[in-house]
Amino acid sequence: MNASVTIPRKTFLQRLKSDLRRHWLIYMLGFLCLVYYFIFCYLPMGGIVIAFKDFRPARAFSAASGPIHGTSTLTSF
Repeated sequence: MNASVTIPRKTFLQRLKSDLRRHWLIYMLGFLCLVYYFIFCYLPMGGIVIAFKDFRPARAFSAASGPIHGTSTLTSF
């Protein structure tokens, strides 16, 4: 009696779905960490770029490509 039994394998999406249901709290904590870093580390970079430009609030951000101030200090190091 050598009957081979094949067990149907789950697809990647089925495994992902069951893993998300089982470990949803861990994924939520990871997602909150990503949101934190996006808000407090990535978004302020726009202000850093504007700090070194000749910025005028009347112009749009895309048109604020004026001269960058402080480059002479940075190149002297």
